[in-house]
Amino acid sequence: KDHPRLKFESQSIKSEGDNYKVQGQLTIKGISRSITLDMVAEDRQLKLTGMLNTLDFDIEIYEERERNQVRLNLTLPLIKN
Repeated sequence: KDHPRLKFESQSIKSEGDNYKVQGQLTIKGISRSITLDMVAEDRQLKLTGMLNTLDFDIEIYEERERNQVRLNLTLPLIKN
């Protein structure tokens, strides 16, 4: 409620064959951390996936750190101007 949005700012994109690695800063609840996401372009969309630990953003779901790993999936449409 105090932090209804998350923000991702890319800092670099590296090609790995048909796929890409996108490195950037992810901000959740005002806490920024470096994260690397895998990205593929398919069906006029960019699909990004990665893992993060909620404890890195002061979000405790479970007491054990390893159980707080979550997968981040983003799908962005490619729009032609």
